[in-house]
Amino acid sequence: MNTYDKTSLYEMSYAFMRRFSFIPIDVPELPEADDPDEEDKLLELMNEYLSSWDGIDAEDKELVAVARVWRNTNNPVDSRAIGPAIVQDILSTITQYPGSDTDLETRLTNAVISYIFPQLEGVPERRKIVNSIKASPEVTEEKIKEAGREILQINFEDDE
Repeated sequence: MNTYDKTSLYEMSYAFMRRFSFIPIDVPELPEADDPDEEDKLLELMNEYLSSWDGIDAEDKELVAVARVWRNTNNPVDSRAIGPAIVQDILSTITQYPGSDTDLETRLTNAVISYIFPQLEGVPERRKIVNSIKASPEVTEEKIKEAGREILQINFEDDE
């Protein structure tokens, strides 16, 4: 959703809103990087979701890479998390390169910029979140930083 659409998200009249059910959906807890079973737990969680996502044929390394980005997006800031719909979009995108020379790092970095960065527009702690994302081993740190500067107006000079 773009910033303009977000401003009118909750501006529905009560008469209109009562025609819908608003159901909050919790985000699953993702294992920490220092967990000795991190990779197995991430893979198990992603396979649970994958079983209900039709048309996505992902390899284990893709599932783990996307799960790490998901964790690194959600963990730095308690009140800000992305849910499985964005993760599904990322996974669907990175698996649409059959027989391609494009490596996982490039595919995942591009998907992160396309799907996660728009969710961070206007988020006060976006720098902290992007710093955590760029620490994911399967993304290109410099490209994440460049996009953070251009799209989210983040200044990374204090980090260096």
